[in-house]
Amino acid sequence: MGTARFDELTKTLASGTSRRSMLKSIAIVATGGVVALFGGRSAEAQHKKKDQCAHDGDPCGRGVTCCGNLICSDPTNGGVCFKPGKKK
Repeated sequence: MGTARFDELTKTLASGTSRRSMLKSIAIVATGGVVALFGGRSAEAQHKKKDQCAHDGDPCGRGVTCCGNLICSDPTNGGVCFKPGKKK
């Protein structure tokens, strides 16, 4: 890019925009980036948290809980999730 073209570009960007306005815009963009970065991770973590419970017939116990109203047959030593009233 030639110097004349660069000067023209910088004049176009600078015209009509105060330093305060430019700093505000930069702060808004930076804040949006931070929110998007951390907001996305927390949503992903919430999704993973929901999937960490065991479903009917899945192993449970030893830190793994059963989903919803399912019961673990042996939560201490590790068992299987089942519906109440259903034979183990």
